Amino acid sequence: GRNNPVKYVDPDGYRTAATFAEAIQGYLGRQREAATTAVSDGSTLGVALATVLGSSLDLASLVVDPLRFGQATGNAIGSGAGGIETVVAVGTDVLRGATLIAPVAGAGRIASTRAATKRATETLDQGLDALSGLPRSKQPAVVVGASSRRTGNSVLGRSSPGRNGCCAEVDAARQLGERPANLQFSRPARPRTGETIPVCRNCQQLFGRSQFPKNTPFEGS
Repeated sequence: GRNNPVKYVDPDGYRTAATFAEAIQGYLGRQREAATTAVSDGSTLGVALATVLGSSLDLASLVVDPLRFGQATGNAIGSGAGGIETVVAVGTDVLRGATLIAPVAGAGRIASTRAATKRATETLDQGLDALSGLPRSKQPAVVVGASSRRTGNSVLGRSSPGRNGCCAEVDAARQLGERPANLQFSRPARPRTGETIPVCRNCQQLFGRSQFPKNTPFEGS
């Protein structure tokens, strides 16, 4: 049976999960330290990088069976491998799992960006409808819809003139209380005419082009 101290490494069953958890943390910590030294000479770092690369290529070619994750650990335990070999096997599976999670997380960011852009555009449309009932002298020069990818909140940003004024995009960021990078915008528009207004150079320093819908014009382009 399995109560064999020669063939099996934990015959009495007293090796706790905490022991393995500590060993795994140590393994991953050593990989992090090795990566910072940029050593690539066939050491453990090279093996780890090869594992990540190999798993990434498998995922890219869509030939990975999800059941493979955990295979190395299962093989190590089933074969009665020693403690170090088991830790390395578990670390290998952790790295493989990370290559699976990364594309999923990327897909989540894309979906979040699209949803925020849609909310921003809806906010702009509603704002233009509301402003159309005001005298032109009361309408801001430029408005823009903005939505936070983090909270889902949306506002209509309005430009304001003068020394203390600001662009509609900056006003929207202030209203939401968000970091610029967390926002998605609609096209900037002039309420009086409905025309699209190019994003100014100052706002281009604060916000990336990917934060605006496709075909949004940019000043100087």
